[in-house]
Formats: sequence, C-alpha cells, structure tokens
Amino acid sequence: MVYIENEFLKVAVNDELGGSLTSIYDKKLNQERQYQPVEGSWSGQDVVIFPFVARLNGTYKVGDEEYSMKNHGLARYHGFETVKNNGEELVLRFAFDENTLKEYPYEFVLNVTYRLDGPSLEVTYSVYNPSFKPIYFGLGGHPALKIDEDENNEIKGNYILFPERTKVVKMKLDPTFSYIVGEEEELILERIDLNRDLFRKEGTLMYRVNNLKECVLVRKNGQQIRYEFKNNAYLAIWTNPTKGDYVCVEPWTSLPDYLDAPKEFSEKKTLIGLSPKLTYTMSYKMNF
Repeated sequence: MVYIENEFLKVAVNDELGGSLTSIYDKKLNQERQYQPVEGSWSGQDVVIFPFVARLNGTYKVGDEEYSMKNHGLARYHGFETVKNNGEELVLRFAFDENTLKEYPYEFVLNVTYRLDGPSLEVTYSVYNPSFKPIYFGLGGHPALKIDEDENNEIKGNYILFPERTKVVKMKLDPTFSYIVGEEEELILERIDLNRDLFRKEGTLMYRVNNLKECVLVRKNGQQIRYEFKNNAYLAIWTNPTKGDYVCVEPWTSLPDYLDAPKEFSEKKTLIGLSPKLTYTMSYKMNF
C-alpha cells in the first residue's frame, strides 16, 4: 500500500494489486469517505479499468489470433510500479510484458496519477503507445464513495445532481446487465434519486454524456461530493442492488461489448484508437 496526504485528506492506494483506491480519509471530519467492503456486497472499492470496460461478449480476435480478458480488463489484476511519490502526488505505472501480451496483444504504458489539491483528489489516467502500430483500448474509473444506508439496507435520500437540463443518451442493457443491446434513449438529466429498486431494475445506469463537466453526489446526511470530468464520453452509475453504503460514479471512455459486437478488437464500437508514440489522457476529480 502507498499513501499521499495533506491537511485535508489521507489517501491509500493498492500498488500491489490494481493500482486502485482503498481509502480516502477526511481528516477534518475524522471519517472515511470511501466504501469499506462488507459481507454480502461488493468486495472491491475501486477499479482502474483498462484496456476494456466491463465485459467482452466471449473471446475476441486480433488478426487470426483469439484472446480473452476478464471483467474490466487487465490492470485490476496486476501490480503497479511507483514512479513518483512526493507526499501529495503519486504516479503509478503498469506496462505491457510477455504475460499481458498473451491476453491483450498490444504494447502500452499506463500511468495513473493521484494528486491532492486541498480537499480534492484528482485521478488521471494516461495511456502511451510505445509501438509502431495503433493500439485500441477502453479506460475508466470505478471509485466507490460512501453514502447513507438505513437499517433495512435502503439508500433512499441520497441523490446525484446534474447541471441544469443536461442532455444525455441512455444505453440499454441486455437482461443479464452485461452487454449493450443497441437501443438508445435521449434524456434530460437533472437528478437521480438512488434506491435499491432502481439498480435491481437497471443493473448499471450507463449514459453517453459527451461534454458533461461535473455532477454532485448529495448524501442523505447533507454531505456533498462534487465530481469533475475531463475526456470521458460515458458515465456509469452503480451500486449493489441488495446492500452496501456506497455508490460508484464511473467516468468511462467506452462501453461494454454490444450483443452483436464483431470479434475483431479494433472494430468494436466506442474503443479508443491511439496512433504510435502518442498519449491519451482522461481524468476525474472528487471535491470533498
């Protein structure tokens, strides 16, 4: 585990597995702001999603070769190298090797930067293509932040606010909540009231948001966390439909597989294509 800290927050990151957040401790309030796993709910806390968001519909191909990847790609299952830690900014690195090439036959360097700025934590993902051919990938965050849960495991009273009359496109999922079916619905989002029934019915809320810059998570107890986004085309919102005092507000560059997705990886809808020797960056910020 590695740490960064300032007068407002102390942050822990698991560099040994996944390079993801495990604790955001609010020193002013003397309380944990990140979900801590409980039995019967999600065992995770955050995911550095790379190089594919959520699930592939079976195996995929690159040329004549066939491959498979687990849910949310590779990064969550590997250790990260610490490149920099000055106490308030941490840079972790995950790069291709002979093992990653067996599951994902592209060369890459993924840097994840965690930077404290007063009572705010900024997370930046940068993907560099060191090879001489294009690479294709999806990228995203999955931080689970605490919300209020009552004695019946209900989360009513927590909600998410969007800028006035935010235009989005809702993506419809198949009955297993795993794959995109291709149907889309244009919506105006202003507020999402969180409750278990919503996630039993929808699984994960997925929206194409294009230029959405921010939203605000409002807890039942009145606490607010303002999210800022840069360079993510999609936003997902998820929590366990049964129990757990958290919600994940997830900025993504791409979507899970479509039911009718082609096997060829480079032909999959919404993936980022990155030319040789270039870098792609996306980020989000949580203001506590």
